[in-house]
Amino acid sequence: MSNNTNWSEQDLDNAGLELKPDGTYGKKTVVRSIPQFQKGQETPKGRVPAVSKVAKSFILPTIKENKKIRNATKSTAQDGTPTDSKLEATMYNLLKLHHINFEFKVKYELQPAFEYNGKKIQPISWTPDFTLVAFNMIVDTKGYSNDTAPIKIKIVKYALANDKYSWFPASRVSSCEPPEIIIIKNKEQCEKFINRLLSLK
Repeated sequence: MSNNTNWSEQDLDNAGLELKPDGTYGKKTVVRSIPQFQKGQETPKGRVPAVSKVAKSFILPTIKENKKIRNATKSTAQDGTPTDSKLEATMYNLLKLHHINFEFKVKYELQPAFEYNGKKIQPISWTPDFTLVAFNMIVDTKGYSNDTAPIKIKIVKYALANDKYSWFPASRVSSCEPPEIIIIKNKEQCEKFINRLLSLK
């Protein structure tokens, strides 16, 4: 439709016309908004569901950051050795106090580094706090574990249960049985564990 400057906005609206970008008049474009309904609200086609079955299958999972370990304030043992937490320092001090030999922060490689599609994949390692060779025990102090700690311990137990000692030096195995893995979660458990060791000496 050609341009007619005699048309007022009211005339255009009544006629269902609008001014197009090229200067001509044409049929007015009607934009209808999609009605928004709340969960559980009645609609012309029934009640609105919470989430449809189809929609559920396309919901992407939320990626969570690895949880930080609680009560993991850096500390120092009585002999000046730095520790990762106050709980770790407590266990360290108790072991020293009662003259119980231990190896501190021994790092075990659970899976070596490797390449995948030309990219280097970092190794998986586990560094428990205390290795007590004489008692055939490995002790880790964790007030509250992060996301990876339980997984690593499962890998360790699987390896030991299936006689896969390649990552666990023979010098740290004092018997034919796999070492006992003990998780200490609070100061009270530290004291009970020390009493248990003293009873075994």
